[in-house]
Amino acid sequence: MSDTEPGAGTETGGDGQGQGDAFDASPWQEFAAETGLTPAQIKKRLEHARTWEARAKENKGAADAAKTLEQQLAEMREQMQQREQADAERAGRMAMTQVKALLAERGIKADDAAPLLEHVDPARLLDAGDVDDKAVARLAESLTRVAGRATPDPDQGRRGGAAPADMNSLIRQAAGRH
Repeated sequence: MSDTEPGAGTETGGDGQGQGDAFDASPWQEFAAETGLTPAQIKKRLEHARTWEARAKENKGAADAAKTLEQQLAEMREQMQQREQADAERAGRMAMTQVKALLAERGIKADDAAPLLEHVDPARLLDAGDVDDKAVARLAESLTRVAGRATPDPDQGRRGGAAPADMNSLIRQAAGRH
């Protein structure tokens, strides 16, 4: 057997049937005669076919691992929905924090309003995903009324400092006698 014949140099022969040294070259010679190819050309084509077969097997694994466009789109939509939900929850927490801050400005402790705030849906304090300042103010105002405390008016009462001077003390001060 020469190096140019199919299956030359292999233990099992060119047909892969594991026959060892009992390789029968006559079918290959008949095939070569039918196709008009030399045994070397047939061997070269078989090697190319095996190479491409191996590549196809490797690519099949990669193709199986690759996701279709629809699957990727569905995953992306799910991720966007999860992100929007997380953003809405974050905005709701911010709105509730603003309500608590307004209540604190009005003299209501957070512990006093906590039982009422547990029943408030933060989503109702949002407008298109952002904090609705008007809704926050309305809730804080209604909770202030429920708590029974008047909203303090910063323009009423003393703001500290010394008492206003009477006329006698102003005259003494102008004369230089304290």
